[in-house]
Amino acid sequence: MTHLIALVIAIAISGFVVLGGTNYIDFNSFDKIKIKNEILSDYTNLLNGRSIYMQHTDLNLTVLNWEDEIKEYVFLPNDINGLTWVYNKNATGEYFCLTGNVEKENFYNALVEFTDDLNQDSYFIDTNCGSTTNFAVTPNFGLAPQVSVTFYVK
Repeated sequence: MTHLIALVIAIAISGFVVLGGTNYIDFNSFDKIKIKNEILSDYTNLLNGRSIYMQHTDLNLTVLNWEDEIKEYVFLPNDINGLTWVYNKNATGEYFCLTGNVEKENFYNALVEFTDDLNQDSYFIDTNCGSTTNFAVTPNFGLAPQVSVTFYVK
């Protein structure tokens, strides 16, 4: 009988340790890594699609039909947390842009961390696609601000 009581106490203590221990795990870090990987994968896929399209057709990707032009060569990415991919050109060059309203600061922080991974001269986070500057201050996420991440194609 004492062994049974000891077993029940051991199971209860183990349960408290396991369930209580989750407070020490920063799940936001896992979310940021997942978001960064998804965006980087999509961006790399879009670059590859653009490159393959240009090699096979000897044409440049057009702004109006870019999705139709490259979908034969790569899978088009899905929206990420409500943000969509666009392709455009301006005086600075051609770019892919992930744009939409951001409600979570964690998602924004994942976007900001790309500056460590990509060339800082070709990656900008601001309100509009095609920007060549970053936000001067962190936006207020209570207002679900417009955020556009411009990836210039070099």
